[in-house]
Amino acid sequence: MAHEREDPSAAVERAAALARLELERDTRTHLAADFGRILAAFESLAELELDGVEPLWNPGVAAEHEREDRVAPSLERADLLAPAPQVEDGFFAVPKTLGGER
Repeated sequence: MAHEREDPSAAVERAAALARLELERDTRTHLAADFGRILAAFESLAELELDGVEPLWNPGVAAEHEREDRVAPSLERADLLAPAPQVEDGFFAVPKTLGGER
């Protein structure tokens, strides 16, 4: 399945806008070139013939990565939120990254 490849420069601009970063022209150019190479590498993976290949469920041993889920002492909400620049209804208040104002 082929899809239209996004222009790397446009992708860098979009990502920078979402992250609210101001990038200098040289940085944008460098990142666009890197991003283009990364996209090309993924496109080459998309060309592989994988019919009949079973998906790999877990590349490692699951037991090594799991731990017992248990209740443990935690911070008090007020102590956790005390250093936050903005709090709203008992939660950290942050600006929206999509769709405008909070």
